[in-house]
Amino acid sequence: IPTIPSGTKMIFLAVAGAETQKWVSPNMVIPTPQRVYLQKMIMNQIVSDYFNAQKKRIPFAESTIAEAVIREFRKECNRTLWIGQKSKFKVDRGQMGIQYVYTTEGIRWQIKRQYDHVGVWTFEEIIALAKMKFTGQNCSKKAFWLMGENQLESIQNIDFTKHKDITMTSATVWGFEVTQLHTVFGDFYLKHEPTLDYIGYENSGAILDEQGIVRYYMKNEETSTDNVEGEEAKRKCIIS
Repeated sequence: IPTIPSGTKMIFLAVAGAETQKWVSPNMVIPTPQRVYLQKMIMNQIVSDYFNAQKKRIPFAESTIAEAVIREFRKECNRTLWIGQKSKFKVDRGQMGIQYVYTTEGIRWQIKRQYDHVGVWTFEEIIALAKMKFTGQNCSKKAFWLMGENQLESIQNIDFTKHKDITMTSATVWGFEVTQLHTVFGDFYLKHEPTLDYIGYENSGAILDEQGIVRYYMKNEETSTDNVEGEEAKRKCIIS
């Protein structure tokens, strides 16, 4: 029996069967459990019943308020999906009793591998990153690379024309206009993500595998409008 040194890596090969053999021990795949919290995100807008009848110095309609409020709500949701902290706690809602509030875990904290970089990006570093991302047995050959403004600027300043096997072209993926960076290892879809600038990650980015993105949700977004009890006003509510 040969001596196997400590730390030796074992690589499994295919089972070798006898001439008439049909049955062997079955292959097993056991999923890894992951607890996911779904956050209920809510926005309210309250407008007086007399708003449209009021005299205004500038054209200012109820739709103007709604557009601005919804735009800000979308930004808040994006920030939550990036850096939200997973948690669960109780709140006292009066007549409704004690209820749980769940907060979701942001993408930033779900990323398993991190590439620390300092200074200006170079061509060699892009290739090294592509090698790290697209080699292995649990990834596809295409990935979104969402970036802050400074990181995107640094990469756009690289002269890729010196390397004929690397190309940058415009593309549309999932309805988004992106820049497709083709390497021998795989393709990056480059896209500026303004939310990263707002939350302090303007020098950073996240690479998300095209086939590895999963969205968990309880129901689709819904919108409702109700009268405010005891007031001459209406409340518009968006639950996402």
